[in-house]
Amino acid sequence: MRSFSFLVALSAWSIGAQEAVANLTSSLGPVIDLGYTAYAGNSTSPTGQPNSTVTFFGGIRYAQPPLGDLRFRAPKDLDETYNPSRTVIDARSWGPICVQQPAKEGLGVEDCLSLNIWKPTSAKAGAKLPVIFYIHGGGFYAGSSPDFPMYDWVTQDQNIVAISINYRLNLFGFLDGTAVRANGTPNAGLLDQRAALFWIKRHISAFGGDPDEVTISGESAGGASVLLQATAWGGKVQVPFKRAIAQSIGLFPLPLNHELEGIFGNVTSAAGCPASGTEAMACLRAAPLSELIKSINSVRNNYLAPTIDGPNGFIPDLPSRLITQGKFRRGIDLIGGHTTNDGRNFAGNPKNVNTDEDVRTAVTNRYRHVTNATLDKALQLYPSPGTSGSPFVDNYDRAWTIMQDIIMGCMDQHWVNATVKTGHKNAYSYRFNVPNPVDFAANPWRGVGHTSDVYYMFNGATGGTFHPFNTTEVPVAEEIIQYWASFSRAGNPSTFKRAYSPIWPPYAGNSRVVMSEDVRGNSNGTASSVEAVLAYEQQRCQFWMSQNETRGGPLRYTPSRESAECLFREISGIKMITKYPAAAQFKPSHNKPPPRVVSVAKQLARKYLYALPGHAAFLPREIYINTLSLYTQSTSVHSLASQSTMYSAVVLLSLYLAAVKAQQVGTSKAEVHPPLPWQKCTKSGGCVTQSSGKVVLDANWRWVHTTTGYTNCYTGQKWDTSICTDAVTCAKNCAVDGADYSGTYGITTSGNALTLKFVTQGSSGNNVGSRVYLMASDDTKYELFKLKNQEFTFDVDVSNLPCGLNGALYFSEMDADGGMSKYPNNKAGAKYGTGYCDAQCPKDIKFINGEANVVGWNGAPNDPNSGTGSYGTCCTEMDIWEANSMATAYTPHPCSANGQTRCTGSECSSICDQPGCDFNSYRMGDKSFYGKGLTIDTNKKITVVTQFITSDGTANGALTEIRRIYVQDGKVIQNSKTNVAGMDTYDSITDKFCAAQKTAFNDENVFANKGGLSAMDKSFTKGHVLVLSIWDDHTANMLWLDSDYPVGGNTNTPGIARGACSTSSGVPDDVEKNSPNASVTFSNIKFGDIGSTYGGSTGTPTTPTTSAPATTTTASSGTVPHWGQCGGIGYTGPTVCQSPYTCVKNGDYYSQCL
Repeated sequence: MRSFSFLVALSAWSIGAQEAVANLTSSLGPVIDLGYTAYAGNSTSPTGQPNSTVTFFGGIRYAQPPLGDLRFRAPKDLDETYNPSRTVIDARSWGPICVQQPAKEGLGVEDCLSLNIWKPTSAKAGAKLPVIFYIHGGGFYAGSSPDFPMYDWVTQDQNIVAISINYRLNLFGFLDGTAVRANGTPNAGLLDQRAALFWIKRHISAFGGDPDEVTISGESAGGASVLLQATAWGGKVQVPFKRAIAQSIGLFPLPLNHELEGIFGNVTSAAGCPASGTEAMACLRAAPLSELIKSINSVRNNYLAPTIDGPNGFIPDLPSRLITQGKFRRGIDLIGGHTTNDGRNFAGNPKNVNTDEDVRTAVTNRYRHVTNATLDKALQLYPSPGTSGSPFVDNYDRAWTIMQDIIMGCMDQHWVNATVKTGHKNAYSYRFNVPNPVDFAANPWRGVGHTSDVYYMFNGATGGTFHPFNTTEVPVAEEIIQYWASFSRAGNPSTFKRAYSPIWPPYAGNSRVVMSEDVRGNSNGTASSVEAVLAYEQQRCQFWMSQNETRGGPLRYTPSRESAECLFREISGIKMITKYPAAAQFKPSHNKPPPRVVSVAKQLARKYLYALPGHAAFLPREIYINTLSLYTQSTSVHSLASQSTMYSAVVLLSLYLAAVKAQQVGTSKAEVHPPLPWQKCTKSGGCVTQSSGKVVLDANWRWVHTTTGYTNCYTGQKWDTSICTDAVTCAKNCAVDGADYSGTYGITTSGNALTLKFVTQGSSGNNVGSRVYLMASDDTKYELFKLKNQEFTFDVDVSNLPCGLNGALYFSEMDADGGMSKYPNNKAGAKYGTGYCDAQCPKDIKFINGEANVVGWNGAPNDPNSGTGSYGTCCTEMDIWEANSMATAYTPHPCSANGQTRCTGSECSSICDQPGCDFNSYRMGDKSFYGKGLTIDTNKKITVVTQFITSDGTANGALTEIRRIYVQDGKVIQNSKTNVAGMDTYDSITDKFCAAQKTAFNDENVFANKGGLSAMDKSFTKGHVLVLSIWDDHTANMLWLDSDYPVGGNTNTPGIARGACSTSSGVPDDVEKNSPNASVTFSNIKFGDIGSTYGGSTGTPTTPTTSAPATTTTASSGTVPHWGQCGGIGYTGPTVCQSPYTCVKNGDYYSQCL
């Protein structure tokens, strides 16, 4: 179904045509016109010399300024509406950098969300050059894109476009705590990066880049960002990039959740704000930057950094654990590696590390939650110098190696290993072995220290004094840049490498490239080579990654079970006798635990427990406190004190949460599905009625109330926040109930006919529109239709649908059970109409993936009964019928997502082909074909046939064509033919038709970009759910279907005129007032073999015949391919079918090669 996101995209394409007319230029430099704004770039070198090969555009905004109420929130998209009054913005220099830490006035600003773009000067719009997107490091508290110029990259390789980013840092990008989660967004800096990637998806083609060939790269905190973008939302969400380069992944220790509250308290105190709650956030948003500078400087570096923000958050768990569990985005080409001595920058001065105890101190100074047991094991894996087999020269050598493995040396290997295990072969590992000469001269003990590789990648511009490359360093710089460029172009660093560089093999368990300088003075090459990762290095990494998997690990200040037990003992004063009994062994016997246990459990929950891993650990603390409170009131629990045993609070809490259910089913009204029989047809056996067919109302229309009573969870445009404190709690507390199909929703069935009424007056008010699905026979699943080499037929009456309304029938790649088995929180399932998705990725769905869409929910500005949340729900969609009495279209919408997929933010606009490839007869140039009194007369019932034709006439063949046929008054009527200037004649949807249409209408061919009919083919193979609906359009008044759209466009421009309705029609208030009794009736649904579901003048299936039809007017020469028309009254084309097919008469007006 079409919705707002489609309209935005369509508007952008219409812009494209107007840009060409405007042809903006500027004396400042070359201009890129984006329709909503335009930028003038700079074709000079960094030294100010004229340059003809690279053009730079700096300070390009990718999101709205995060000021005022947007401070501490997710980035908000720019208004990219076409602006006829746009002027050219000077983009010849860098945009302002973000506020740094330590902070001071004048060093950075909040309004800093911008990109810098380097493109080959010769690259034109649509050149489809691969894109490298670089994320700077700096510990997430400092750093900026001007420190990392990419001019040399594009100078060296003219087949790429390079981009760097400024994103929010420290306080502005990574403030967290209970108050932030209630009224803000954790990890806003990472969401800035994601928003920038979506901006690139939308606009980089104007700079010559390919939005589908994006490589993200970064070092240190930038490398960590790359990893976190790939593990975002547990890998469940489609990513806006194809490849990733992670250098020295810098995941430093972060505070526990209770420590986050302390940090938040420091921040508010320094700013003179209340310590917590809504008032604290309001005060922080109102505070001037000068006050927040004090707040930033009140917190230690690295403490304002990414945090685990909950099971449904951007970072749902420890990255190491996500990788171990396969919860990262698969299919990404990957390079991962580090420098030889990354860890030396973090182990302190060598003079201070001489003994085993010094080694322990060096580690615990940074990782204070590492247990003694873990350190004991670590020191065994890193044996003392002088010990047999020890590779270490001294104890400092041990200390920095431990630090390197924990921080930066193992995570890349872990990720590359996991990628290879998925079967993906384009994964590569490296070690960079050339020191930064500036740092080495000042601190030779650092060796090839942290950021050494960055020095060579960015022409020595990594801060400090610039040190020009010498003759043996130049090949090193060119080698690593070319490896990266080759990888971004081909997914293989060797394809376009420097001639002197070694072939870099894919990772096969232990192989990596070592990039080294030729110290013999060779200026024509390097000493780089391929090495095997030593076994003891792999053993050490397996140890540290298992610590992250089983204990929360040193990469996060998250307590192990041992430390949790110690905390419990410390608080309770009760001796622990039994360790960690499994929840399955816990046998409740008493109604209430001792008061002492309750008191201790509550204290622990409030202070520590909600930060523990592995037990829904990062839900808001209120869930834990409320659960504990309920537990003390109602749960039967073993009397721990009576047995002198204190069970771990972790186990207690896991038991509490095990009882939680979600997206409940109400009991106010029994759910009874209205019957809707339909028919399955074969050419050999005719049509058989499926008498068990029924329809079910979509869950979004249903009453949502509390599980314990009948208080509304949702009213009008709002969730009750006292009930719906968060997504999971809301699903637990709220139920969808049975429906009064006729009385409340105006849904009735009679025989094989379904009527959907537009406005229904009920006891609780007016209901507007509805959406239903066809059920399978077991009443708990939707009927799945596999469309390839089949045809779908139905009768429809749209005579009572005026301008502005849409009686729609379409297929959607929904889960057969409504997502019930996939998402355990979903207890309602298909029986109650859950699991909806379509290609518009709608955000107005109240429950998605078994959770309430409460985060970021805002009421719709022009619909009193609707709103949108942060999440949308996407899947491939086949619109069979979008129509009223004035216009109709059928449209495939392929998606890159695999099945129903939840999206978030601006990502939702890039997963699917939202405009689709539509065949609207009026838009395609035949204005007398469909409408009242026309060839297809909408005053009468219409039979609509849609055929899904494959290359070999079987369900295993490739989908090649989607053909429309009509039957009315007993006559078979072929689809209208296109009549568009500059376009060949077509009468069905094929890839060629779609390409020609997009060209003629000056639209981007998103259909092809998302895979075209091939993508639809894959989706159809899985099966689709049948959807039927009636709706009005609160965004564009349905003008995209039945009028001139965009409004104000030249109607002589191909593609603008879509129907005969006035551009002032379709206003929902007017339609609801003037046409409340409007309705659509669907009937006589049939599905089966091509040629089996409709007939000729008798309206029954016609027996195939081998004779050519006698009704052909004058046959022309040539032959007709499979499924093509070969005869009929008024037909003038060829009548001979290509071998081995035969011309089959389906009626007086239509015969087909079958």
